[in-house]
Amino acid sequence: MKREIASKYVNAVFLMLTALATNVKANSENRKLIAEIHKIRAEFQEDNQVKFNKAVIFKRLCKVSKNAPVLSDWLLQDLATNFHLLFSHEKTENLKAEKQLLTRIAQTISKNNSKSQTQTIADNSENRLKMYFELCEERRQQRLASLYQKSSEILYILRRPVEPSFYAYTEGQSDAQSERHFKPNSSFRKISFSSDKIYGVDSEILTDKHGAIRDIDVSYDGQKALFAWKKSNRKDDFSIYEIDFSNNNKITQLTGLGADKIGVADYEARYLPNGKIIFASSRCVQTVDCWKVEVSNLYTADADGKNIIRLGYDQVHTNYPTVTNEGTVIYTRWDYNDRGQLFPQPLFQMNPDGTNQTEFYGNNSYFPTVIAHARMLPNSHKVLAVLHGHHTWQAGKIAIIDREKGTQDASGVDFVSPIRKAKAVRVDRYGQDADLFRHPFPITNNEFITAYSPLSSQEVGGRGRIRFGLYYFDFDGNRELLVPSTEELSVNTPVPFVARKKEPLKPSNVDYANQTGVYYLHDVYYGPGLKGVKRGTIKKLRVVEIEYRAAYVGHNSNAGEAGSALVSTPVATGNGTWDPKIILGETPVYSDGSAMFKVPANTPVYFQCIDENGNVAATMRSWSTLMPNEYFSCIGCHENKNQAPPMRGVSLAMKAGAKDLTSFYNVKGGFSFNKYIQPILDKSCISCHNGVKKNKKGKLLMDLTNKIVKDKTSKRNWTVAYMNLTESYLRHGNYFSKGNGKLVNWITTQSRPSMLPPYFAGSAKSNLIKLIKCGHGRPDLNEAEINIISAWIDLGVPFSGDYVEGNDWSDSELRKYIKFQRKREKFLQENVENMEKEYSKNHGGAKLELPSIKPRYMQYLRK
Repeated sequence: MKREIASKYVNAVFLMLTALATNVKANSENRKLIAEIHKIRAEFQEDNQVKFNKAVIFKRLCKVSKNAPVLSDWLLQDLATNFHLLFSHEKTENLKAEKQLLTRIAQTISKNNSKSQTQTIADNSENRLKMYFELCEERRQQRLASLYQKSSEILYILRRPVEPSFYAYTEGQSDAQSERHFKPNSSFRKISFSSDKIYGVDSEILTDKHGAIRDIDVSYDGQKALFAWKKSNRKDDFSIYEIDFSNNNKITQLTGLGADKIGVADYEARYLPNGKIIFASSRCVQTVDCWKVEVSNLYTADADGKNIIRLGYDQVHTNYPTVTNEGTVIYTRWDYNDRGQLFPQPLFQMNPDGTNQTEFYGNNSYFPTVIAHARMLPNSHKVLAVLHGHHTWQAGKIAIIDREKGTQDASGVDFVSPIRKAKAVRVDRYGQDADLFRHPFPITNNEFITAYSPLSSQEVGGRGRIRFGLYYFDFDGNRELLVPSTEELSVNTPVPFVARKKEPLKPSNVDYANQTGVYYLHDVYYGPGLKGVKRGTIKKLRVVEIEYRAAYVGHNSNAGEAGSALVSTPVATGNGTWDPKIILGETPVYSDGSAMFKVPANTPVYFQCIDENGNVAATMRSWSTLMPNEYFSCIGCHENKNQAPPMRGVSLAMKAGAKDLTSFYNVKGGFSFNKYIQPILDKSCISCHNGVKKNKKGKLLMDLTNKIVKDKTSKRNWTVAYMNLTESYLRHGNYFSKGNGKLVNWITTQSRPSMLPPYFAGSAKSNLIKLIKCGHGRPDLNEAEINIISAWIDLGVPFSGDYVEGNDWSDSELRKYIKFQRKREKFLQENVENMEKEYSKNHGGAKLELPSIKPRYMQYLRK
């Protein structure tokens, strides 16, 4: 009975398809592919030991004819996991697969739009496949209809896939300390579609067999496009170029001219509604905290590439800026101050002038591991993005992010293509177990073009064998292959070649004559950051600057709840702070929880809530940067960004006005153990804790002297006192501490990315402070000294106040570090000069003279 019903259903499908079948005769491309399908079947029938997996069959089919990749993808899409049945040596399985194809096409093609006429078909394999391919062409016409309307032309790049060890290392810098990843052979291309050219007409714009091309963005008028180009491995670097299609495809180099030519990578450029461009650049001259490679931050420049000004002062990578419908810029920011480095690669946002830098989605989450290639849907607040892992390349699952549903973990995330709910997971190499997306570009609110691979790395035998084609998709997972990959090259950064409206222009309050900014905190107790802390507990906010390393020299490691990592050019024991910490000062928190204070502009800072005992109740494990003359306000401590502040009168901080920071006991520069902690120990502790004196049981008392402890791997001269207080021990060749010792307890560098409760760790939980306050050994420490020791703990137990202090480097290693430091200072000075030029341009030619950048580390230079 069931067989009869199934047979009737199949016959009904056949009848419907007969009504839909097109007048288009099976062309030579279709016939070639059908013949190849039968040939593979025959090979199976002759020898059922023949090893053909899905990837091998798909690759073989794609080589048959000009349109074979498109036709083969139809089979792969409509058969899915039953793809292999079409090529089985069992005829019953062949039949099952062919009927599945016809059932699928019946479900996906629209009868209303069909122009086909009735024709009869014989019940045989050749006719079934012939009918299927003819109907697929009609379905393709229907699917691509909106693409023809929105943009009949698409620009894209064909280039070799880059396989870095981490998601963000894309610069390929000529003087890179590690991982250059230069892969030559690229082509800048265009494909055009129309209703009578459903397979498209492909054309070359620019090809460089010896160089690499990437990152297209089309101008608002649709006449020009930005792209990045690196012409040589060692003799050139990625620079921003512009092509003028209205002027015989004239190409102009915008950045990387003159002294910038070598050793700086500029890429991922975008047009801004204010007439400027924004791009990622390694001219910040930084090395990531957890490896040996260069960092890129965001910069802006005039339309001609001149007057480059730094927007981001970020610890590690910030990349892939995109202008939203509201005229702001969203971008991916890798963010791990005093927490693990694997998971926080969230979306951030800023205005085109660099103001209002703040979280967009996921900064306190394990999930998504990385949010990349984000673009807003047209006429929507939602974002289309790729979710992938940290130790992966930039490819993964495709998702919609809706901030109105939440801003952490999976609360605002839904996968698309097909649509399904996302689940929050904790996976480093996330999103690599299935088909892969990259560089999506929304066409409508449920359709997009993208680089895509229907095969996973497991199916093709490794990531290096994956190639991405250019595809049309809708959110339900229906797709059409527009441009296939080649044997060597993948499609990247497809962009519709069409004019578009400018986004709203955000007025700028940046004033380079005022090199400070102002933070306003409405109520520190509002939000989860100080949940359960009694009002009136917090007396001050401490403002701390983070300093970033210019180069890799030596390393140690850390490990904990969020993972583990190498620490480049370490300034603390393993699990101590990633970076040097500079206490800029403190500001009062008023009785209503408000605060308002000035900070230096263009400076990455974070905040600590200080209680009446001088202990940190909560610390910001991220950072914030203000542009010159910027006023930035927040509601509370890690409050929900979708909520408005509670209604109340004018706050006490607002009445008092913005305050200058007050000095923290005259502590200046980077917090150095030898400079600020060892003198306290020398004064009050080493009379007993001198490495010689014993207790009544004959056991040596803890040694708190400054005797040197050499660490060949970290290339640091630690001290005995520092090692003992942090309870550091040799682990895998360098010194490491768990961070939760009997004496000192701090928030470690591998703390989790999600919210920590107040008083999670720090001086308030450290027995060292309790012992001192209880009169251990009757030390004569005053309040200032106790608070300085508490600050050292709450800063993550830094040893070095900068990256060179306490070094045990060779002359060549010192020269290396100073070389990159001077390179950094050169670009910082150019930034100063460009701010002066911008001020003059905006103020009718008025002159502005800002302080010049002074060379660092002169005291360490050896004669």
